Formats: sequence, structure tokens, C-alpha cells
Amino acid sequence: MEEYWGTFSGKTRSTLKRKLRKFEAASGGAIDVRSYRSREEVREFLSIAQLVSAKTYQERLFQAGLPVSEEFQAKTLSLAEEGHLRAFILFFQGTPIAYLLCPVEEGRVVYQYLGFDPAFAEHSPGTILQLEAFKALFPDPVCQIFDFTEGDGAHKRLFATHTALCGNVYYFPRKLKYIILVAGHRTLLAADRLINSCLEKLKLKQRLRALLRRQV
Repeated sequence: MEEYWGTFSGKTRSTLKRKLRKFEAASGGAIDVRSYRSREEVREFLSIAQLVSAKTYQERLFQAGLPVSEEFQAKTLSLAEEGHLRAFILFFQGTPIAYLLCPVEEGRVVYQYLGFDPAFAEHSPGTILQLEAFKALFPDPVCQIFDFTEGDGAHKRLFATHTALCGNVYYFPRKLKYIILVAGHRTLLAADRLINSCLEKLKLKQRLRALLRRQV
């Protein structure tokens, strides 16, 4: 873990340690993160984490929180039984406020589901939980790489140490309808990048995101 801390700039290390101290003080003098690995432990994790998930902006905006289907639960419990799962919940004064669920595939810990209760956003629960999860994962001989998966995001940019090029390849016949669809898709992506760039330059992106979370 100390070597990993060394990958951050001095300013970032100071900021992260300040957040840890602030959370510890606010939560009663300790950071309560509980780890779940066995089948029975993960069954308990799911029952608690799904309560938190229902409050997250991912669920309320996009219906993309922790799944509640029987199929998902059965698959998750099966992974736990095989030792291929690591899960964590962060508590604040006894109340669960954030969760992290990661399958383990051949030594690769996959960043699959993370969510937190927006009512506790001022305490940086996602950041606190990620750091505490790393503390548990680094000594774990089964876990060799933490894979944040594809896509961009401030959380991934902050905690990742390396990147790898990845992508999906689609083939479309050279027909007018496909040309229109692809051109339209590229236009939308370009517009999205432009809007994001403008919001970041105007320092409005984080404010807009926080506003949207408060509205749900």
C-alpha cells in the first residue's frame, strides 16, 4: 500500500489523508468498513447493499444500481462460494452508506458495482471505501490487478496507475441506412465531447452533477 501511495502527487496524498481523517472524526473515531467473501457473508452483503443502492443516483437516474434479480443473486453467491468475489460496505455511525462489489477473474479484481447514499456525499464515501478496499486487497495473494474496466471517470483517473487501450469492433455493410446511423452516432459523440470540454473549462461539470444528484 505504501508503494501505491507513492504514485500520487504530494498534494493528492494530502487531500486523501485529510478526507480519511475527516471521515474518521465524523464517524466516531473509526472507519468502519466490513469485508464480505464467503457465500453467507455475501448473502448478508446483498441484503444491505441493495438498500443503499436504492438511494444512489445510478439507480434513481438510470436504474443502474445493484441488480435485485434472483438470477444476479444466484450468480453472485456462486462466485462467492468459489472464492471469486470481494465485497465491501462502508458504515457511518452504524448506518451503511456505500458498497463495492468486485468479481475476481484470474487474479483480476473487476470494478463492477460501486454506489453510495448521496445524503452522505459531503463525507466522500466512495473515495473512503475505495481506499479502505485497497488496504484489504493489497495483501490478498489472489488479487493481482484492480481493473477499473473501460470508460472514463474522475474516480478512475484518480486511483488508476496504468491504462490499456481497449475497444469494441462492429462491422456494418456499406448501405445508406448504416452510413446514416454511424454518422449520426459520431456526431452525437463529438457533441458530447464538446459539451463536456466546455463544462470542464467553465468549472461547471461537478456543480451540474451535484445538482442533478440533489434533484433525484
